[in-house]
This record gives sequence, structure tokens and C-alpha cells, in this order.
Amino acid sequence: MDHVPDTPAELIASGYKARKEHRPEQAKEIFSEAVRLSRTAADSALLASSLVALGQIERDLNHIDLALQHYWEAVDILRTSPHRLRLAHATRHLADIFRKLGSREDALACYAEALKSIANTRKPRLSTLPTPRLRTAQRRCW
Repeated sequence: MDHVPDTPAELIASGYKARKEHRPEQAKEIFSEAVRLSRTAADSALLASSLVALGQIERDLNHIDLALQHYWEAVDILRTSPHRLRLAHATRHLADIFRKLGSREDALACYAEALKSIANTRKPRLSTLPTPRLRTAQRRCW
């Protein structure tokens, strides 16, 4: 008998598996449940991760307004957390959406915040990994 995911972390992993297997509607249901359980448990780190995952699948489904809502909520949570790389990841997603929408100023502000978050990470050996891609994306706004 297969184990049924029942924690936010397990649901997130299961949702990413469904996304990878091109089952976006199922992934959306799974990520939505992860958000619900994370809110119930008052676990802000898992809630932020769940919201980013839900934002990604909404973006995949071209539900841009919903994706933006989920990313913004995750960013608001992560701004008050020690998870600088997660904040950079979420703000980069916002920036990418704004860039595609033609909102240059919003995109530039989000890319700048992502780069600042990376620079302020407590894991210096990891802090340079995403930087070249972020700077390339940022330059596309000019």
C-alpha cells in the first residue's frame, strides 16, 4: 500500500512530482492542500514554500494574477524570516512575471531585492550560484 502524503512537506514533494509528470491540475490541488495545512499548523516556513509551489503551478496554468498573489504572500512571509535564499527565489519569480508583463520598474525592484537577499545570505559559498542568471534576467529589463 502506498503512503498517502499528509504533511505539508510531503504534499509539496508530491505536488512537484505531479508537476514534473505534467499533471498540473493535480499538482494545484496538492499544493493548495499544503497551503491549507501549513496555515493550520502556523508554520510560516512551510507556508512560504507551499505558496511558492502554488504560485509556480498557477503560472504554469497561465493564471498570472493568482500566481502573483501567492508569490507576494510568500515574499511577505520570507522578508521576516532568516531564509534569504528562499526570499531571493520567490522575488526572482515575481520579477520574471513582471518582466513578461512589461512592468519594467516592478521587475527591476524585485531583481534588486533578490540580488540583495543573495548577498546577505549566511551561506557565502551558495550565494554566488544564482547571481549570474539573475543579473542576466535583470539586464533584459533595460
